Amino acid sequence: MPDRPLPHWSLIGRDQAANDEGHPCAGLGHDQARWARLQSSLLGGGDHLAPDRALAEQLTALDPLSAAVARSTRAFAAASAADLARQGIDQYLVLGCGYPVPSSSPVHDVVLAHRPAARIVYADTDVSVMAHARALLTAPAPAAIGYLHQDLAAPAALASALVSLAVLDLDRPVALILADILLSLTDEQARRAVALLYDLVSAGSVLVVGHQALDRADTLTGRDLECIYRSAGIAYHPRTRASLASLLGDWQLQGNGITELDLLVPSGSAVVPAAPRGASLYGATARKGASVSSGRGAR
Repeated sequence: MPDRPLPHWSLIGRDQAANDEGHPCAGLGHDQARWARLQSSLLGGGDHLAPDRALAEQLTALDPLSAAVARSTRAFAAASAADLARQGIDQYLVLGCGYPVPSSSPVHDVVLAHRPAARIVYADTDVSVMAHARALLTAPAPAAIGYLHQDLAAPAALASALVSLAVLDLDRPVALILADILLSLTDEQARRAVALLYDLVSAGSVLVVGHQALDRADTLTGRDLECIYRSAGIAYHPRTRASLASLLGDWQLQGNGITELDLLVPSGSAVVPAAPRGASLYGATARKGASVSSGRGAR
């Protein structure tokens, strides 16, 4: 994968600059791959370094649709946010937002097209990602956008920071966008985080989850992908449909439940679904109903 010129929206700097002493992102793991930078590489963004590109090459050699999975996850998150905005939801918490890339629309762009006074909070555990978010994911009034450098693996701290930030009104419905962040959590961590989010928000709130799958025709490839991520030091926990459902707790699945998503690949000037090959990516939308009385969400 050859080096590409950095686009104007890239803040990460060239490989050498990012390792220079005194650089604001120095010491943040530029000697090994990181999830957010890997996704930027797969998505055609500019915020990645040599270890990320090397890992992207490994992944695509094993699974040529790796980039399509990343692209489809972002597309599902954006499409879901737009649909919820059309339904009237005007508050969004995007967890594990990742780097902005030119190939996909950020959540606030698609939401503000329908709800110009929407309130959005972007959160990520990567300090470099959050620097990009503050600089690039902005919107004029009456919209309000907030930023949190927090980890979903520490949900109590995330909840406290969200309340202190005071961008979202947690007494009204919030859409929680988890595009691929549950992949980085163990089952115990994910279950605890999803349950705390349920208790934090009001009835009518919606959980949107994108998740890479193990239910696929070539299960061996899925296991090999796990080994590659593990060797690179990146937490990666793909799940079956049943194991993903088990994490959702009291959240009530909507529509067709957990569904297999089309994988989007470039074809000429268009982006089209890839040929079916067994489940590689799941999407789910779940709602907090008014009938369940639990924690803060009982209203």
